[in-house]
Amino acid sequence: MRRRSHRAAEPCRWAAGKAKRLSVVQEKPFQDVVIMKELTEDTLIETYKLALNEEQFSTNLFESRLAFYTGVLSTIMTAIIIGVYSASTAKEFFVLLFGPIIMIFVASVGIRSAKRATSRISRILTVRAKIEQALGLTIYHKYPGESADLYWEKEPIIDLDHIESRKVHSKSTEFSKVFRESEKSYSSGIMRFYKFFIGVGIVCEIFILGLALNAIF
Repeated sequence: MRRRSHRAAEPCRWAAGKAKRLSVVQEKPFQDVVIMKELTEDTLIETYKLALNEEQFSTNLFESRLAFYTGVLSTIMTAIIIGVYSASTAKEFFVLLFGPIIMIFVASVGIRSAKRATSRISRILTVRAKIEQALGLTIYHKYPGESADLYWEKEPIIDLDHIESRKVHSKSTEFSKVFRESEKSYSSGIMRFYKFFIGVGIVCEIFILGLALNAIF
């Protein structure tokens, strides 16, 4: 009986030991803190170039998509106006109801596209700001020499307005959030532009529906 109880206890001890080892493995990642080594100036400059190129690419893509959606929405709006003046039967008016629906759909896609682009650009700006600070481009300094051609020699390389706007926020995530959601931001005006077309689409839908019902009765 003792041998059986001893053998029965072995799986319990093995399970307890395994659970202990698993707990140690799970706790270890939280105990070890990895500190990034100091980056060299050459590495920072190369990373800065990549950030600038990424920012330029994202901005160009954002503007090209804005131009595309603006062209599509303007074309749909023109087609709706021409259709309203040309239609005379209830069937034609009911066909025109698809125009405002397509307009609302395109404007909604444009809003989602603008949000993605703004989020991406805001993250790139935070990376660029950190690199500029690490390179000393935000530090006040004085150029050597006393040339009469020197101007603003005590100011940092980076624009003062950009530096002050960054100092307002304690974290980069806070800066990104304000950049995306602020009413004064560039993206906010784009959102209002798309929402305007959504509102126009709803009004046109109600107006054309009224014309179609009027043609029937």
